[in-house]
Amino acid sequence: CDERRFRFSWTLIGRTSANRVFFETIYFFYLTMKSSLTAVVAGIIKHNGHYLITKRFENSHLGGMWEFPGGKIMKGESEKTALKRELKEEVGINCSIGELVYKTNYHYPDLSINIKFYQCKLLSGEPKPLECAAVKWIKKSEFSQYEFPPSDIKLIEMLSIG
Repeated sequence: CDERRFRFSWTLIGRTSANRVFFETIYFFYLTMKSSLTAVVAGIIKHNGHYLITKRFENSHLGGMWEFPGGKIMKGESEKTALKRELKEEVGINCSIGELVYKTNYHYPDLSINIKFYQCKLLSGEPKPLECAAVKWIKKSEFSQYEFPPSDIKLIEMLSIG
C-alpha cells in the first residue's frame, strides 16, 4: 500500500519539523494527484500480425493523434467491462479481454490519466470509426509512421521490440 510506504518513509526521514513539513507537503501533493487521475483503459488488439489503432478527432484532447482503442472507465465499472464497452462503442467490435500488458500515469497540461493497456482478442465485428476519426490495422514496424500520445510511447517501444 502506498500510504504505508509513506508512513514508513516519514519514520526514516526523521521527525524534525522541517523534514516533517516537507514530507507532509509531498504527501499532500501525491494524494491530490492520485485523486485527480482519470482512469482510462485501452486494448492492444493484434490480428493477423497487425495492430488496431484509432485516430482521435481533430477537435478533441490530443486531436489527430493515433492511439489504441479504449476510453474512460465509468463509475462502478470494472476495467475489463469498461474496455469491452468502449471497443463496442468506439469501433463496433467484440473482444475478449486478456492480461494487463502495461500501465502508467501521465500528466498532460490539462489532464492527468492512469491508463492501463490490456491484451485483447478480436471475437467478432469489423472495426469501423464509430466514435473516432479513423481506424487502421498496422504492422509493428509501422508504429513510427504515426503520431501517438506521449502516454503510449513506452508501450509502443515494448511492442516494437517484442
